[in-house]
Amino acid sequence: GSNDHVFVFFDDHGNTDIIAFPNDDLMTSKELSDTVNTMSNKKMFSKLVLHISACLSGSMFYKVTLPINVYATTSAPVAASAYAINYDSKRGTYLASGYPYGVNKFMDISTSNLHTFQDQFDWATEHLLNYSQPCQYGEVDWAGTETLTDFFSGAGQKMTGQRIAQWNDVVPEWDVPYEI
Repeated sequence: GSNDHVFVFFDDHGNTDIIAFPNDDLMTSKELSDTVNTMSNKKMFSKLVLHISACLSGSMFYKVTLPINVYATTSAPVAASAYAINYDSKRGTYLASGYPYGVNKFMDISTSNLHTFQDQFDWATEHLLNYSQPCQYGEVDWAGTETLTDFFSGAGQKMTGQRIAQWNDVVPEWDVPYEI
């Protein structure tokens, strides 16, 4: 409802102005923008955070205007690949996407329940070792003030302080087979 803080995570394939779902459905940047704006106008959330991980995912936001209560990050800019990591030779595929792995890892190792979405974005970007180029859209200003605990119960409580592992098996996601 109107007081809810909503977090949406998407990780799949993308192309210019589209993201793809496992069942071959596509969503265009206009459809996503219209949906988010309609939800905001109907007061279906107080604040919305979108994390989109897909090749060319920046193209979902760079031409649209998001409501003032929406913050979005993407794993790649308008014309670049996202990156896959952690190759599993037994399964013959990569097990994770780099940017969301970094975002989630930050939540695992954070030592404070005062960390913000900007802290998370900065840490994940720094630890991508120049592979991926995450981007921010929408209400970037409040990314520095909204704490992770505003959206995630328990954030900052089970923290271990460990560092992210070195990534030696990073490849552009458009080089990863669709099927194994």
